[in-house]
Amino acid sequence: MGAQVLDWSRAQVALKRPSRITRALEAIIRDIIETRDGPTYFAERVWGISLRYELAATIRWWAAAFRTSHWRTGGGPANF
Repeated sequence: MGAQVLDWSRAQVALKRPSRITRALEAIIRDIIETRDGPTYFAERVWGISLRYELAATIRWWAAAFRTSHWRTGGGPANF
């Protein structure tokens, strides 16, 4: 996920450099945006809609760590 965000940022920076190559790429991007799926693609990239977070394993890890530390320190349901 981080690599995808970094690549998108690098592409934005590259397109801001004034050169013949970037002007050509801008024209291609404009053509893509004018297609039926182009606006959706760019909206997903700009707003991060297409990013998927794998949270299930992380949530299980934090829940287990919390339960272990909470009960070891004398906390209980009343002290939660």
